Amino acid sequence: MKKILALIGLGLLAISGNAFAGEDGKAYNGQGCDNYYSGDSAKFDHQYDGIKNVDSFNAHYVSCPIVVDEIANTKGTTQVYVRWSGSGTLSCYLYSFDVNGAVKQSQSGTLTGGGWLSIPNLNTDDYWGNYSMHCYLPAGGVLQTYWIGEQQD
Repeated sequence: MKKILALIGLGLLAISGNAFAGEDGKAYNGQGCDNYYSGDSAKFDHQYDGIKNVDSFNAHYVSCPIVVDEIANTKGTTQVYVRWSGSGTLSCYLYSFDVNGAVKQSQSGTLTGGGWLSIPNLNTDDYWGNYSMHCYLPAGGVLQTYWIGEQQD
């Protein structure tokens, strides 16, 4: 009986291990994002739980860094999510660039009210390329977390 249970356990482990094969995901704290326009630096507060737009009336752009560590990746992303709190509408734009800085592909998403925003996947990337993301954060909103899954070749 113990052998059967051990084999079942190994089988489940193998199945669940394959469910995430081919993906290298990273979660980032929104506090790593920064003002997109240099004149907007006073509009944001870097908090422990993300970056907050402290303007009471206007939305402003933030730029969020993305580390690409799957350098041989030419298939793009697997999943892209942005978590925020606040009211109004959050809009985020994700770009894939080639080695020369030309846009290979872009995707965007919007979400009214706080929660998880899903951005459609990028399905192409340059071997030496990189990603960039910026979001239009509503007044009083906090961009808390963003999650990027990269394809593994």
